[in-house]
Amino acid sequence: MVRKAEEHELFAEEVADSEERKTLFLEAAEIYVNVSKICSSHQVAHYVQRAKECYLKSQQKKTVISPIIIETKIIETKKVSFDDVVGLENVKEKIRLKIIEPFKHPELYTYFGKKIGGGILMYGPPGCGKTLLAEAAAHEAGCAFFSVSVGSITSKYVGETEKNITELFTQAREAAPSIIFFDELEALGSERSNATEYARTAVSQLLTEMNGLGNREQHILLIGATNEPWNVDIALRRPGRFGDHLFIPPLDFKARYKLLKQYLKNRPLAGDVNLIAIAIETQHYSGADIVALCDDAIEHALTDSLKVKAARNVTMDDFINALAQKHAKSTIQWFKMAIKELEKNKDESFQEVVIEGRKVLSAALREVVA
Repeated sequence: MVRKAEEHELFAEEVADSEERKTLFLEAAEIYVNVSKICSSHQVAHYVQRAKECYLKSQQKKTVISPIIIETKIIETKKVSFDDVVGLENVKEKIRLKIIEPFKHPELYTYFGKKIGGGILMYGPPGCGKTLLAEAAAHEAGCAFFSVSVGSITSKYVGETEKNITELFTQAREAAPSIIFFDELEALGSERSNATEYARTAVSQLLTEMNGLGNREQHILLIGATNEPWNVDIALRRPGRFGDHLFIPPLDFKARYKLLKQYLKNRPLAGDVNLIAIAIETQHYSGADIVALCDDAIEHALTDSLKVKAARNVTMDDFINALAQKHAKSTIQWFKMAIKELEKNKDESFQEVVIEGRKVLSAALREVVA
């Protein structure tokens, strides 16, 4: 049902007839509303919001939008480093070997006959630091960084997405050494056997640019991030393209504790706030989940302060109240979905997900029983 709604949205963006466009958006909105009635509770708000967006688009007149211009973003100016990424030490070490060292010591890689460039696919639950890792890698390597969201590169007009992809690679070649980071790669590079003709041509153009990149041995590295690696076209996952796969797991206890300390560093905390206890209670939370939990606790203290017009510190009770709201442990839901998809497709490419997922789900089951 969701795929049908997405196709309605896509076609609506392309058609010129205003009435047909309106009808398609309204049909998509209706499908999303129906999906929200049968989906899991943590997804309801997402599909309701998509329904609202489609309805609003149905009421708007179509306007002509010029093709986008991709702008270079140098991460050095943001000073994002590996120190800003909590935990994931094994992943950082792999990234150093695959990304940072080749850019810093190209002569050694040339000596050993290793090409500089290629692609890495980072995958795992949402909110666990994939984007921050890519930015930090670019900063550590001291190279140009092109951050590309699907929305910024795709166009409703036939042929424009392919032009944008070509322009992106042209700018990356001019700025080399550089890193191109594709966020939510599955939305751009979806499996062509299941994609629309519109999406298939975009994937083909991306493959063409990547092949040309390898032939010229230019110092450009591609990083793709995805929460749905099984939906990334298998041709994109081959060696020489996004052939190196890095699983970005949920934060362990030490990483959760470090994130809590880092995020709450300059907040007015009361003396009874026990970060170790909070870190224990947030098992199976993603980094984004933990930040949301902290924000809820802070907002509770702020609300009280506004009522009495006097500031007070954030207490342990505020965190207990936030935890009692049953924040969604998004990694558990993701592992359930991932294992189901991989087993359904008989895909053995991402066995780390299955192994780690079974551990997570077993631990979550024990928590429920206890």
